[in-house]
Amino acid sequence: MADPLEKELDDLLDAFDKRQEQRKEVQNAQTLQEDKFLADFANFRSKTARPLFERVGNHLRQRGHDFDIEEVDYFVDRDGKTTDARISFHLFPMGVNRHEGQSFPSYAITASRGRQIIHLHGSNMLPSGGSFGPRGDFKLDQLSLEVVERDLLKLLTEVFSK
Repeated sequence: MADPLEKELDDLLDAFDKRQEQRKEVQNAQTLQEDKFLADFANFRSKTARPLFERVGNHLRQRGHDFDIEEVDYFVDRDGKTTDARISFHLFPMGVNRHEGQSFPSYAITASRGRQIIHLHGSNMLPSGGSFGPRGDFKLDQLSLEVVERDLLKLLTEVFSK
């Protein structure tokens, strides 16, 4: 016959194990959802954002300006610090010396894995000054070529109207 203390301990530990398993299932489902979000963002980045950035950049290059595009995938460093996935468009206007450490206009689309939100961020900074900041947050299914195109054009208007 089982000892009443051992029975109570077993019941307690069984309930604990069940809650741990439920937490693990929730965490696994969350990880799958976050991974899908990042995969969907990577698709948006490669099929929508990059072609737009290349098209705009090449058009600007025809007029004597320069640009580059930077892509970063989500990662966690060895200290546990995360870096969100993003794509950035960096503009180097004609006639402005391109030196490291100087500020230049940029436009970034960043995927927040945990919040599953897309952040738009822009800077119209030039070595002579400017401003930078958030330009909007979107669910990925709300973000379209037209939204990014319109916002990027607005930023470029700010840059080239100085």
